Amino acid sequence: MKMRHLVPLLVMFLVWLPAHGSECPITVPNMEDPFGTTNPSSSHGWYGSEELAALIPKDGHWVGMGPDRNYSDKFWWWRRGYNARKEPNPELIISGTRLDGPATPVLVTDTTNGYGENWSAMLVGMEFPTAGCWEIIGKYHGHELKLIVKVGGS
Repeated sequence: MKMRHLVPLLVMFLVWLPAHGSECPITVPNMEDPFGTTNPSSSHGWYGSEELAALIPKDGHWVGMGPDRNYSDKFWWWRRGYNARKEPNPELIISGTRLDGPATPVLVTDTTNGYGENWSAMLVGMEFPTAGCWEIIGKYHGHELKLIVKVGGS
């Protein structure tokens, strides 16, 4: 096939790609519950390592409280050794960027915590402004965790 025939095919592909989008490369849980409390049939699981981990939807789809609430909900984070009583407002920094189109950044509340008998975890509220494929980055004490979720839809 000659080069002049390839150019129209390339243009057609580049026009088709944004309309059909590539699949969102969602992140799925990869570790056991650090507290041994999560019900295996739960819709969420832990992703990351002992350095930094997040509780994410097992199917990678963030629904939150739905589009009427800008897909807002709580988001749990953990690190081995984190103690909520000693660090009630952890220095966890969260950001979110839409990968499949323009959008304003994710709105993240101040970091707080939750704890109980034999467990402590960090907690933030997150509000996604729109549905789409989103990369979330968490940074805590020199460690970084990146993950991707599909917001809205299925």
